[in-house]
Amino acid sequence: MRWMRTVSDEHRKPKEYSVTYVGGVEATLVVPAPSLTWYPQVRPRYRDTTPHGITVEDVQNDKEFDVEVYKVTKLSRSQSEYQKHKLVNVTDGEKRAEKRQIKSADYVLVKTQQPLATWPVSCSTPCEDGLTTWNYFDEGLKEGEDFPVLRVVK
Repeated sequence: MRWMRTVSDEHRKPKEYSVTYVGGVEATLVVPAPSLTWYPQVRPRYRDTTPHGITVEDVQNDKEFDVEVYKVTKLSRSQSEYQKHKLVNVTDGEKRAEKRQIKSADYVLVKTQQPLATWPVSCSTPCEDGLTTWNYFDEGLKEGEDFPVLRVVK
């Protein structure tokens, strides 16, 4: 059996629609992009970035780096589920610079000088709709403690 769809002349005529443009967004806060980001090894889902086109590397040797660290001073957790997640929002934090020993057993490396680097850059801070929101860091995310992602900004 063969199905055929007929289109009337009325449906072929161009129509005008009125739409609202919502693309004129202004940033309220601009943060410099890191050159490297260190993600904790505790979540194997970081490895599953192939669909995003992101390369994640193992840390070969322990090494000291100058990093940016965020201390979480206030966060909120949703009581209801949205898309099978209880969303998390870091509403306040304090940024500081320090030297940190990066241990190969504790972190994986994401370089931000790669194609499609917008994703790891946006996810390296506790921003809205990043990995924090979608429960990637729930095991270690607490008020008064450091955010688990370390950023190297040069």
